[in-house]
Amino acid sequence: MRDSQSHILEKIRKESDVLVDSRIEAVKAIWKAHCEAQQLAFYANFLKVLKFEAIGKAIGEAGMKEFAGTIGAGLENEKFVELGRKASGLEYRPFVPERIWDLHTAYNMVMFSAAGTWLLWKIGMDPVKITDTSKMIELVSRVLPTYAAYIEKYKLTALYHLADELDANLVSEMRHLLTGEATDIEAARRASKAMATAQFARSDPAILKAASDLAARYADPDTPQPQ
Repeated sequence: MRDSQSHILEKIRKESDVLVDSRIEAVKAIWKAHCEAQQLAFYANFLKVLKFEAIGKAIGEAGMKEFAGTIGAGLENEKFVELGRKASGLEYRPFVPERIWDLHTAYNMVMFSAAGTWLLWKIGMDPVKITDTSKMIELVSRVLPTYAAYIEKYKLTALYHLADELDANLVSEMRHLLTGEATDIEAARRASKAMATAQFARSDPAILKAASDLAARYADPDTPQPQ
């Protein structure tokens, strides 16, 4: 009986280790993807400070196209697509909490919207007339609820100003997750070892409770239990 109990506890411990390792690797991968998207911050920063309606009126459509070509000289379609692939991180979505994924997605959308704006201007198209930013605005408002009124007032421009806030929140969530996982896995290992070597009574219900508690330690805290 004790051998069977030890086997169950060891199996739970190993499965917990795999889950924790998967999450840690996923966070690292999402951060790497995030760093790829950060390359586009240059284009977002310009959109924060320049008054494009005034510029357009002053230099005309041809001048605006030339101006955008100068700013976006290093941004070509092929590079844009390749950067999008590297910055995605989609394959790691199942292994990170939903808030981390939403912050990562929101930041990506803002960065690629900024770069896409310059690409459209380069070819003489008005991004305001041919793009729909409502979903992006909705997502950023959801992940940064304290700025909802600010976003409602300033719309797309607000998102470029909030890029650093998205970045800071993502870093904070990642650190919280990694710190929590590092603490939990060590505690789980100690608990598993102690339970596996203890002399339990044949019908001691504490064994099942300990195993259940160990498994529950790694449940996603963002996901409520079904009622």
